[in-house]
Amino acid sequence: MPRSEGHAPIAPDFATWVVAEGEVLVASRGGKKLPKGALTGTGATSGGRRFANGMLAFYVDPKVVDTSHVFDAEVSRHVDFIRATRPAAGGDQVLIPGDPERKTRAGRSQNGIPLPDDTWAAIVNTAREIGVSEISIQRAAA
Repeated sequence: MPRSEGHAPIAPDFATWVVAEGEVLVASRGGKKLPKGALTGTGATSGGRRFANGMLAFYVDPKVVDTSHVFDAEVSRHVDFIRATRPAAGGDQVLIPGDPERKTRAGRSQNGIPLPDDTWAAIVNTAREIGVSEISIQRAAA
């Protein structure tokens, strides 16, 4: 969702199930474990009734329908209200959609993108297969 100058946009990224596809991919490669029952199709620990879901989204440009900029003010007020709430037990702050991604991007911009060893090995093997020089591979690994 666009915001006024100087404010990061709010970028909702939500799953329509217990876990998102990316979490399943991470788990399939030996990453974190999935919640019990996450892959049964019902969220339960055993199979059951199947269902489908869907989503309808309307996209509106606030600048077109809100020439008095009430939308910007309301979004800012709402974000401030949310951030002022007490964090959940064990949490240190309240986040809005996009905060974790901005934090991850900043960290990876500074420190690089972590890759599992098997992923890096696959990249190196592919580079060798297509004729990338060893010196170029070594430079990429540095």
